[in-house]
Amino acid sequence: MSNSAADQPNRLIALPIDQWGVHDNPAVGMVIGSDDSGERFNLVAATEGKVGSAAFRNREDAKTAVKIINDTLDSPATGRMGGPFVVFRKGKFKQGIRWVGYDLKVVDGEPTPDTDTPRAIVWLLPASDEKSVALVDTRDPENYRPVGFFLTTDDANVFMEAMDAIVGSISEPT
Repeated sequence: MSNSAADQPNRLIALPIDQWGVHDNPAVGMVIGSDDSGERFNLVAATEGKVGSAAFRNREDAKTAVKIINDTLDSPATGRMGGPFVVFRKGKFKQGIRWVGYDLKVVDGEPTPDTDTPRAIVWLLPASDEKSVALVDTRDPENYRPVGFFLTTDDANVFMEAMDAIVGSISEPT
């Protein structure tokens, strides 16, 4: 069977917007795009045999996710906050998991991440339904809004593992 989109009309991603991966590990990666209709937008993440997906309401939200992921990954310094996996905690403020991209500033003659003003933030935030996990648009600190939804924590955890691996591979010396 062919891998072309024309031969597989029900593919989650037939028309990619952007994709990311780990150079030396083809089993790890993410892609955002639409099905062949161009009307349903998804994120698909894969790590070591596991696959997770998120859905977006429209092209604009999918492009927002691409922008915040790219801006975070393109930052000179990246930090991660949160636990080892996405979890719900009843009655507790949910921090979720964040990858924060920073520009650099010079402190005492040394380049240092400018943690006062993040360049971009990719944020996974458990939703109040305690089932789904939101991918949050953090570009306007006065108006954070969900742009994509992972329907299960398992899906969100695959994204988290892929994002960790991609950030890690960028940070490794060559």
